[in-house]
Amino acid sequence: MKKALDANGQWDAVRANPDLMDHLAHALTFYKTDEDIRDYLIGHEVAEAVIEAVAECDGFAKTSNLSLVALKKIIPHLERGLLYSEACEAAGYNYSPQVCGGEHYKLPRIPAEMIRNPVVLRALTQARKVVNAVIDRYGSPTRIHIELARDMGRSAEERNKITRKQKENEVERKEVAEQFRKLFSREPKGADILAWRLYWEQGRKCAYSMQPIELTRLFEPHYVEIDHILPYSRSFDNSRSNRVLVLYSENQKKGNRIPYEAFGGDVARWGQYEQWVNATIRDPKKRANLLRKNFDERAENEWKARNLNDTSWISREFASFLGKHLLFADPNEKLPVRCVNGRVVARVRGLWGLEKYRDEDDLHHAQDAAVIAAILPHQVELITAHAKANETRSNVDLETGEIIEWHENDRPRLPMPWPEFRRQVLDKLPTIIVSRMPQRKVTGALHAETIRSAKRLDRDRVSVVKRPLTSLSASDLANLFDPEHNEKLYALIRERMARFGNNAQKAFAEPLYKPRKDGTDGPIVRSVKVTQPQYTGVPVRKGIADNGDMIRTDVFRKRSKTGKTGKWQYYLVPVYVADRARYLKTGDLPNRAIAHSKPYEEWPVIDDSYEFMFSLYPYDLVRIGNDLYYYKSSHRGTGALIVGEPNNLRNEKSLGARNATLIEKLQMGVLGDYYPVRKETRLGLANDSDLQSGEAEG
Repeated sequence: MKKALDANGQWDAVRANPDLMDHLAHALTFYKTDEDIRDYLIGHEVAEAVIEAVAECDGFAKTSNLSLVALKKIIPHLERGLLYSEACEAAGYNYSPQVCGGEHYKLPRIPAEMIRNPVVLRALTQARKVVNAVIDRYGSPTRIHIELARDMGRSAEERNKITRKQKENEVERKEVAEQFRKLFSREPKGADILAWRLYWEQGRKCAYSMQPIELTRLFEPHYVEIDHILPYSRSFDNSRSNRVLVLYSENQKKGNRIPYEAFGGDVARWGQYEQWVNATIRDPKKRANLLRKNFDERAENEWKARNLNDTSWISREFASFLGKHLLFADPNEKLPVRCVNGRVVARVRGLWGLEKYRDEDDLHHAQDAAVIAAILPHQVELITAHAKANETRSNVDLETGEIIEWHENDRPRLPMPWPEFRRQVLDKLPTIIVSRMPQRKVTGALHAETIRSAKRLDRDRVSVVKRPLTSLSASDLANLFDPEHNEKLYALIRERMARFGNNAQKAFAEPLYKPRKDGTDGPIVRSVKVTQPQYTGVPVRKGIADNGDMIRTDVFRKRSKTGKTGKWQYYLVPVYVADRARYLKTGDLPNRAIAHSKPYEEWPVIDDSYEFMFSLYPYDLVRIGNDLYYYKSSHRGTGALIVGEPNNLRNEKSLGARNATLIEKLQMGVLGDYYPVRKETRLGLANDSDLQSGEAEG
């Protein structure tokens, strides 16, 4: 930092201002992008010339465990020549030397003040639990290997583009701040500036519903929110191109989805939305995010890889923490903690014949762990030699160094760590159960987006919805509304669908005209009404909508006969976000269990004759019969549990619950061991959690 400031003639001004030096060091240490660094320094009134001077600094990798307040008290005593311990005591602190190295059999707790980033602190805390559990089972380790995240640094050209953009943003920021102060009579914060900018960039409308946003209500609680277009949990993208201002209610509906996943099924709405985005949003990256139609697992992984900054920091911090605080089995081991680059792991995995098939299951995490553990320094040398041998056609045996004859069809292979390594890894994988974090969030959409007519609900237990012709399915053809009065029209619709193999997009690419009584063409038909069974739902504006997000399923049981001779039967009580809203008003939890194909009013009421077993949240581990699954949801129509296979959630099953031989909730331990959960107490719905889940842990 001194070199950069000195080169720009700013060092003399900075070194005379300790507070300014602290601000510079803080920004370069805890903020990872140029934009964030610049915003922090501008917020602390750092001169433009100083900001430009430190723009090329790489920052600091580590921090002291002392606060700035403590340092300012201690440093003057150090400058007088006192030892650190004496300086601490002179400043009024009780000095105790930090225990480190081989003085801990297990890793100590990580102080919250040591890591300022909550994501990093959570990751290190979980990693500490794993290490200590391994030590409890197997004793002190000889070595620990860590895979470091790949370098995600920007090129010089990219940094220059960002710098130019930042200068433009700064001019705009000053103008925005002045306008903000005039309207709201207070100094704006960073989030205020962003909301203001987004408000005008979006033409004063919600980026999802296109409904107007009232400027005077911009900072009213639960009115608007800044949302990630591509959910942060799926993209790790916190850039401005991935953030929009939306109405609070629209954000609740969208949930953890991209816009197309949330409402792209409504063809008419999506068409209007697409036109609005193209006409309004000027940032091409943001426009692409808003209109993106596919964000599958592969795309998610690519976005996460591009945005993985914290993971690299996590790896470095954890390696440092291990080296300082853990007792290793061999005190003579010079490098007990080794960090292995991700590119090396990927290459070695392939050379050892351990292919990664992400689409099949999540066991590739365990496979990678085995490879990381087996890579030793001499193997890294072998990898280099192997690559060189294949590139240069060298005639050298990798294990013995012997000169051998080169054969194009029998190239040298990278030696295994031991002869049976690959077979042992592949044999072990099927015995592993992937650990997942349960999701205990109690927020989400109150109801589904589509609101249906409820006029025939009481009489026929069906609702009616208008559906675009291009969205019709084969099953809709048997449920077209009021067929007696639309016989000719529906006949034309069925004929078109049959001609194009029930592909509605192709069938109605050309206009369809409603036939008149005289046989001539009437007006163009763009949509028709379709009925569907509707046993329950949420009343909305004189209509009805399907329930929104399901928070959990409460499981009860009751014997089929009185006494101990009856068979246990299981009853599922679904709990929705709408139920939470009612609970916060009345304190009452839902008390009806799903009955197959019955309206809600006919579901059995849970009374004292039923025994509460447990609550199932998404990604809780369960045993149904003799098999293990991760719970995902419950089906309101059939009373079945929707579950996913433990190592591949995409393989989904629907299993009947009422007469299951066994439904048991399991607790997953740190090392993958699991055991039945003891009887739970039924909890209310007041608390929320910000834990994101469903991803495989390690």
